[in-house]
Amino acid sequence: MLFILLCFHTTGYSQFNSNFSSQIKCREVSHRICVSTLGQKSEIAIEVSLFLEAGKSENVTLNLEWIFPKGIPDGKGDKFRNVTSEIERPTNENFILSYSIIENADLVKGKWRLKLYHKRQLLLEREYFIQ
Repeated sequence: MLFILLCFHTTGYSQFNSNFSSQIKCREVSHRICVSTLGQKSEIAIEVSLFLEAGKSENVTLNLEWIFPKGIPDGKGDKFRNVTSEIERPTNENFILSYSIIENADLVKGKWRLKLYHKRQLLLEREYFIQ
């Protein structure tokens, strides 16, 4: 079973603007990879703190993609290589993205990639190694 946890911190801008036209720059503030083991079960979490810099402060829609080093089987026996989602986040403040894996069968070692887009423009691409 694959478990996805998206966490964020925001002081909140309540108005969403789908017509946001300012240039947005994204930078990684920090990241950490947490590994915990309890008996035969392991859990891995990748947490990334990001900052979206823009001309004005407001919430924007982002597309998030996690790409795995190899396919992870689902309950039907099919394999998938990535997970995508659409999220809303504020500009000009920090927020955290997190991806957690709690099943041993889903613990794929190797290079994981995070891609973050705004209106089809790639804002950030980072690689994280799970050993």
